[in-house]
Amino acid sequence: MSSAVRPLEHGPFALLGLCLLLAACHEGSPPAATAAPSSLTDTLVYELVNTFGAAVSDSIGEVRRARFVADGSGVVVLDKLPPFLLLFTASGQFRWIGGRRGEGPSELKNPTALAVKGDTVAVTQPGALKTWVLDGDSLRFLRTQPLPSAFVPLDADFLCGDRLLLYGRDNNQFLRNPHNAQSTSPTMDWLFLAEAAPDGSLALLPAWSDERDPSVYANTVLNMKHLHGTVEGAVLLHRADPSAPGRYLEFDCDLRLIRARSEAQLIHGDSVPALDPREFALKWSGGILAVPGGFAAPVHRPTHPRRATSDFLRDTYTRTEIFWSVKGEIVGSVLIARMWRPQDYHPLAGAILSSHEPFPHFIVVPATAFRPPVGKR
Repeated sequence: MSSAVRPLEHGPFALLGLCLLLAACHEGSPPAATAAPSSLTDTLVYELVNTFGAAVSDSIGEVRRARFVADGSGVVVLDKLPPFLLLFTASGQFRWIGGRRGEGPSELKNPTALAVKGDTVAVTQPGALKTWVLDGDSLRFLRTQPLPSAFVPLDADFLCGDRLLLYGRDNNQFLRNPHNAQSTSPTMDWLFLAEAAPDGSLALLPAWSDERDPSVYANTVLNMKHLHGTVEGAVLLHRADPSAPGRYLEFDCDLRLIRARSEAQLIHGDSVPALDPREFALKWSGGILAVPGGFAAPVHRPTHPRRATSDFLRDTYTRTEIFWSVKGEIVGSVLIARMWRPQDYHPLAGAILSSHEPFPHFIVVPATAFRPPVGKR
């Protein structure tokens, strides 16, 4: 979509107004403030796609993960295609690209997760955690730390400070006997705190485990991997079996489970009011995002372009209903065009949402707009 600015319409009144405006600025009068958006609407999404789309779509293959960096002034993207690491400003301006495919110190091979704390950027891949630091308008490679070879990292984030929390599968638990797929552990550890070992590698301390269905095989357990840590704790959408609903889990800073809700309640349940008919929902939801007091979770529903009321809506076959849960209670939802996946939230910068409709890109929704509908907070 074009992001060109519409030219001024000329005329005597327009010129008079321009002169008065310039005179006022010359006298030191502050310009009129633009009101911050107060709600998440199709109009706002259209404006943000117009702003971000042209700037980021030429640089991104497909967003795997995106996180705020430098206290919300920048965005780091982990791409599904090499080079894997990209740096943007929070307004979508491209700054740097790196992390090409390979096995060298600053290269990546099958990266799976991205975690950011301040100016520190950590990327997981099978067998290693690699760290970069923000250095002006680029990222500078810092170090590589080995991970246990049997560990499959699925997602990562920092918990309540600088503790690195990893979500993933330990194949030593998943298959007790690698030659017998039916030989499985009755429980599995899924959350791990990473601590540096004396040899420079990372020791993984189990922090949360769950019962598992022994009929689920190694190639099906990768279906959902969405973890988000904050200063309040962490939220996790855990779905080990793609044929069954997952659970939205909320943990405190000591990784004690404080709340759990079935994914089916948002997708198919009757106890939570929905803005779109549930019979049109896609099978499961698209992630989880920690927000003050709880989480936000998107549900995707297909739409028909011929019924759209604008060209923007005709570009999409999907709508996203985002639900907010605060202290265990669903307090409201909003419905917006296109399929969006939540990536990160910052109380001042807002929320990063990514999409591949009609091209891979992300937007940053202002914090004033990324919240439950007015009257439902």
